[in-house]
Amino acid sequence: MTIYILPCIADTLIASSSANTNFGTEAYMSIGFSTVNYYGLIKFNLALLPAGTINSATMSLWAYQDAANQNSTWNLRRLLRNWGETTATYNKYDGTNAWGTAGGIGATDIDAGTMGTLSVANNKAIGQWDITVDTVELHKMHIGTYQNYGWNIVSSMENTSLWAVRSREYATSGNRPILTVDLTPKSIPGAIWF
Repeated sequence: MTIYILPCIADTLIASSSANTNFGTEAYMSIGFSTVNYYGLIKFNLALLPAGTINSATMSLWAYQDAANQNSTWNLRRLLRNWGETTATYNKYDGTNAWGTAGGIGATDIDAGTMGTLSVANNKAIGQWDITVDTVELHKMHIGTYQNYGWNIVSSMENTSLWAVRSREYATSGNRPILTVDLTPKSIPGAIWF
C-alpha cells in the first residue's frame, strides 16, 4: 500500500446572505449557520491516483474560527453538478445556471448518500479536523462510475453552528485542505521494475 496526499484543486464557500457573490478567491470557507446558511464546496484531483484498491481516505481541514454555540455534524455530500471555483454562488453553480435548490443541497445537486461525517461540538478545538471518507464511493469517483465534482460540506444544524476553515488560497500551505488516500496499486502482470 502507498500513501497519496492530494491537494485541493478547487474550493469556495457559498452564502445565502450573498446569494449572487462568489468567494472562490478567499483564504477561508465558512460552514454552518449564523442567521444565514453557509456551505463549503471542495474538490480534489482523483486522477492523480493510480488504479488500485483504496484502503482508507481522510479529508483534512484546518479550522481556525469558532462562532458556534450549538453542536452539529458536517456531512460530505457528493456533488452532481460541475460547479466553478470562481463562479459558483449560493444561487448558481457556474455563474450562469441555477442549482436545483439554492445552496446546492437539492436532489439534483447532491447525492442522497453521505460520504463522510464529522461531529463538531460547539467547543471543538481549532486546528486539524479529519473526516473519514467512504472508500467504496470514493473508488467509484476515482474510476469514473461517478463524475468527480467533489463535495458540498453541509452542516446538520442550522442554528448558530458557524465555523471557518482555511481554503486552498491560504498562505500557509500546511494548513490547506488535503485528501490523504491509502491505496494498494493494481499489479501489472509481467511488469519488470527497474
